[in-house]
Amino acid sequence: MRRRRSQGVTAPVDENLFDTPEKRAALKGKHVILIAFDVPYDPVTDALVAEFKPLSGRFFPGTAHLGIMVYQLK
Repeated sequence: MRRRRSQGVTAPVDENLFDTPEKRAALKGKHVILIAFDVPYDPVTDALVAEFKPLSGRFFPGTAHLGIMVYQLK
């Protein structure tokens, strides 16, 4: 079996770095994995899901009604 080399660590996205449409344009054409708490109002998650094509999404239930939603965006 052939072992793949690690390509390094993927840096997390700081929500303040992508809080405007102009800043989010830097992510166009890239695959984005968005992990967000399932809360009633999250402007950053709403903007990213609206601007990028969601390829998939999966909900992971949590405790105290606070689950996590994982999206694959392109």
